[in-house]
Amino acid sequence: MQLVCQTWFDTSTVFATCLKGLVQHLFQLWRQGYDRYLFCPLG
Repeated sequence: MQLVCQTWFDTSTVFATCLKGLVQHLFQLWRQGYDRYLFCPLG
């Protein structure tokens, strides 16, 4: 049982780290796109 819990904990930790990285990446892309739109509304 302890092994199962440990495995689940490791998996969820990895998943949380990946999710966090993905969110940060999307936020950076959004910021870049937003800045570009802000400075070049016609382009």
